[in-house]
Amino acid sequence: MGLLAASAFVAWVVHTSYVYISYDKIVSAKDAAISARDQASLTLRGKLDDSRRSFAAATDLLEKNHKGLVTLIGQNQSLKSNLSAVRQDLKQIAEARRKAEDAKREISTRLAVLESHLENTHRHNKALAQDLKTTGSELTVALAEKNQVQQTGNTLNNRVSKLEKRLVEAQEAQAALLDRVADTSHAEAKRLTKILVSAGLNVKKLLRAQGVGPAPQGGPFEAAPKSRGSKEEETIEASLTGANGMIDHLEGLQRIVRGLPLASPLDYYYVSSRYGIRKDPISNTKAMHRGVDLGAKHRAPVFSSAPGKVIYAGWKGHFGRFVEIDHGNGVTTRYGHLRRINVKREQTITYRTKIGQMGNSGRSTGTHLHYEIHVNKRSVDPLRFMKAGKNVFKG
Repeated sequence: MGLLAASAFVAWVVHTSYVYISYDKIVSAKDAAISARDQASLTLRGKLDDSRRSFAAATDLLEKNHKGLVTLIGQNQSLKSNLSAVRQDLKQIAEARRKAEDAKREISTRLAVLESHLENTHRHNKALAQDLKTTGSELTVALAEKNQVQQTGNTLNNRVSKLEKRLVEAQEAQAALLDRVADTSHAEAKRLTKILVSAGLNVKKLLRAQGVGPAPQGGPFEAAPKSRGSKEEETIEASLTGANGMIDHLEGLQRIVRGLPLASPLDYYYVSSRYGIRKDPISNTKAMHRGVDLGAKHRAPVFSSAPGKVIYAGWKGHFGRFVEIDHGNGVTTRYGHLRRINVKREQTITYRTKIGQMGNSGRSTGTHLHYEIHVNKRSVDPLRFMKAGKNVFKG
């Protein structure tokens, strides 16, 4: 009887030890699973931080590009219509970024819930050891939540990749648009330069007087080595620099053209005597004619051919009633044989200001306007300027 009791006691001790050891292994496995889940959560947080930094960088880049385009739009009104499509793309990117931010906030909320579950798990380790079935169920739920969070993270990463791709496409579109602006400005600048040269003007000298350097140089873009920015950023920066330089050059030419006497001083006229050596109509001998005689009806209004300042208004010998206007850049115009003068000396006038009436005053054989243009105190053929002006207005 004692032997049977001893055997039963030994069996009970062995069974108790085995159960204790089994429970201890299960608890150890549980702790290991919890540690793995903690590590996964830390990894997911790192990925989320990387995503936030990527979004912040993309946001800064979009803001810089947007500011650059706004500046360019202010410089050239015609660019507005071309930039509308880019703005629409940027709005779509901003909307996509907002959706991605919403997704990030959702992930943050789920991470907070998961962290709360982890804290509860740590506080109830002893209770889990007593109730393995309940603990296993909770672990299953936690693992399912972890998998769901990972899936959400993968979805977010895919969205970030798509946004980055769209950002690159928008940057490429911006660079192409800026290149088109530069090409258009270059073509117009080339046309105006050709017209000014045809009028006998030194374009480089006039541009220097405006504080504008030579036309910017172009060529294919190649990223410099060891650059801190991306290739797309450098491409846009190079295109923006080139477009700004070309627009500045074109605006300088346009200012020069607006200040030059390229228009006719009369609405309707015919050329009665050209510039150069001719047979003098009064002495019948060869003489230098430093202007052009324009015929029209008596009292026809005479207009300034460009804005400027009146430096002479009154009687001037053989010129009769005479007006001289300084247009800047060494360019002056003269109007002789007027019947009446409508401006005063030192008066600032605008383009096509009525300065007088056609007449026959001074040394003249009949009603006409003697019209001269001087560049740096040397007379030039006014018809060359008037012909160049027709090309400018045609463009």
